[in-house]
Amino acid sequence: MERFKFSNFRYFERPVRVEGLIYATPEALYQSRKTLDHAERKKIAEARLPNEAKWFGRRVTLRQDWNDIKIEVMKWVQTLRFEQPKAKLELMSYVGELVEYNWWHDNFWGYCVCEKCKSKAKHNHLGNIIYDIRLRKEN
Repeated sequence: MERFKFSNFRYFERPVRVEGLIYATPEALYQSRKTLDHAERKKIAEARLPNEAKWFGRRVTLRQDWNDIKIEVMKWVQTLRFEQPKAKLELMSYVGELVEYNWWHDNFWGYCVCEKCKSKAKHNHLGNIIYDIRLRKEN
């Protein structure tokens, strides 16, 4: 995947409103779902930058079922993202692999290309989710 083309750090074309809170990025929306605490969700939604939202998301009161639902939550976030016209057009016109290459050792959502991760399993869940959304929109 073209570097950062479909990154969760890219801003929504139009901010997304969920449960009365407005999210500027897919990252903020995803991170906010890690907790059931409305005040923590609000703090994440109000983060000025996506990396701040991620930082706050790492410090929330983690909901007990998070590991069971995080992939479904990411599917929901990406579905919202690619309902927006510009993002949908970018996705449908994109030619190439849908792989979230990175160098920060994330082999769950992506595919780390560093030497340390060379022999580790690469799950690329984010790339696979985006690919599935694209297939659904083609049909």
